Amino acid sequence: MMPPIAIILPLYILFAKIRLLDSYLGIILVFIAFNLPFAVWLMRSFFEDLPKELEEAALVDGASLLGSFFRVILPVVKPGIVACSIYTFVMCINEFFFALVLTGSRVKPASVAILNYLPTGVRGTLFGQAASASILIMLPAMLIFVFLQKSFIRGITFGSVKQ
Repeated sequence: MMPPIAIILPLYILFAKIRLLDSYLGIILVFIAFNLPFAVWLMRSFFEDLPKELEEAALVDGASLLGSFFRVILPVVKPGIVACSIYTFVMCINEFFFALVLTGSRVKPASVAILNYLPTGVRGTLFGQAASASILIMLPAMLIFVFLQKSFIRGITFGSVKQ
């Protein structure tokens, strides 16, 4: 819960020492590190809102702890998992600052690759190509949302009304 600008210089130095600059592993680790706290916080609220009797009933019926988790608890919190997954996916796709600083010529996420269309030089700025690339970048997230919209809305509103 800190601004990314506050941590970019130490992160750059650390990644340079352990040779993770301009690598897929490096950018994936950064995306995980900055999205995981929110995902855990969001999923924790979904698991806390579940009645304890649900798990106890599964245990009484003979399920193991792991079995009750996979057969009873996980299907109930599926809307929360979908909402959290869509949010995390969109945040990773939209991440620009870390991707710009920690990547170079070998690894270039789509958000940074759009900069190739925005030079101000002899050929000028290619606004049409940049806009087309932006739409193509948004398309996977929009398609995922369209197909999982019902679960996403249910996940967002889950727990908002107590019974």
